[in-house]
Amino acid sequence: MTVASFNSVSLDPPLILFSVDRRSLSLADLCASDSYAVNVLEESQQDMSNRFAKGNGDKWGWRDAATDSCDAPVLLPDTLATFECEPYAQYDGGDHVIFVGRVTRHRTRSQGRPLIFFGGRYHTLNGVHAASA
Repeated sequence: MTVASFNSVSLDPPLILFSVDRRSLSLADLCASDSYAVNVLEESQQDMSNRFAKGNGDKWGWRDAATDSCDAPVLLPDTLATFECEPYAQYDGGDHVIFVGRVTRHRTRSQGRPLIFFGGRYHTLNGVHAASA
């Protein structure tokens, strides 16, 4: 899935958080998962963001997903960062569920710029990039 919010929480232990709409079709699977990965997309990866933002459809059919040591899908091509996580906590966030993950492994790239989505559109660090699909 594509999430709209992602934050670092703690360095010791290494924790991240993101929130998921309670209407998400992937929510039950995520709640039951014993591992997952968060990928930070590069600004040229709008198509991938849109593919994973859709509620239905084959999100993985376009490639064989690599897996981490816990079998969580990871290593989407050319992402800026990947955080492999174990569930740490879940909190009620009103119409969202807030997930806190303990980072077990991570990979980052030193070059590239993040994909930014704000106000219904994608942006670059220099301004508006394109309309959302």
